[in-house]
Amino acid sequence: MNLIELSELLLDEKKTEQYLLEVGILKTFYNCEKCGSSKIGRIRRGKYKCYSCKYEWNLRKGSKLEGINLGFNKILLFLKLVEFKINNSNIQIELEMDRITVKKLRNRLKNVGG
Repeated sequence: MNLIELSELLLDEKKTEQYLLEVGILKTFYNCEKCGSSKIGRIRRGKYKCYSCKYEWNLRKGSKLEGINLGFNKILLFLKLVEFKINNSNIQIELEMDRITVKKLRNRLKNVGG
């Protein structure tokens, strides 16, 4: 992805989310994690809901981003900085992230192509 494509994605959170789904960072759900029903749908604040058992779960559940509370735009910028071979210290400064989060993201996303 070039910088023009990156800037277009960063302006639209839905497009960024779609990109992260396509590259396998986020998980796509077809069935309920609890009961296995296919009667699921997206609801408020990036959650899924099973209409059979009423179970709700976060979009990040079971993905490489589970437990990481950063916006998708920031994660995409992180991927681009890693692609440019920027070191962890500079990523921390540029994205205003703590050292532990940068290390955790780098470990989880090391095999993802940008």
